[in-house]
Amino acid sequence: QAAVQMAPIGPTRPSPLPCPAPRYDFAALATASTELQQFLRYPANKTGNGWPTIDFSEPGATLALTKAILAQHFNLSLVLPKGHLVPAIPARQQYLTWALSLLPPNAYQRSSTFLDVGAGPSAIYCLLAARITPESLSIIGTDVDPDAIAIGNINIRENSLSDRVQLVVRQTDEALIPDESFFGVPLALTVCNPPFYD
Repeated sequence: QAAVQMAPIGPTRPSPLPCPAPRYDFAALATASTELQQFLRYPANKTGNGWPTIDFSEPGATLALTKAILAQHFNLSLVLPKGHLVPAIPARQQYLTWALSLLPPNAYQRSSTFLDVGAGPSAIYCLLAARITPESLSIIGTDVDPDAIAIGNINIRENSLSDRVQLVVRQTDEALIPDESFFGVPLALTVCNPPFYD
């Protein structure tokens, strides 16, 4: 159960096939995260190769794991007030890796835009994309909730990504995907994490 880092997205990639979800070594993550350590559970008859698990029934376990993965594998921090959806990083990483693999080989040779529709307070796709794509790709996240954008902007600033990522409040009666004049450069890729609900 070795820790897996997302491979850098470059000008040459394999065919766009579904990617396996990455697996992480919980014990290794916990050695650098005291917050995660409290949620680690080992097999009752622990042997030398017994893998620890995480008790996800405990409040705070998913958030602790998310923060540990982001810190150790992406050099990212996350601010997320209680009551907000905690992004499961392996699934988000799997989807983002696959989506980026759909871009043509020359996608980063010119300025273009990555759009996350419904970025939410974590702005997780924006944060991850900023870490694994070249600077020629501008990153924009939209949301109809001003509070989500406000929290998302805290995450952008805390990770010193204000020069790469822009979060924008959209109105419910506006087009889900703005036309290209909104971006100023061609729109290369749109991602989304539905469903949305009140």
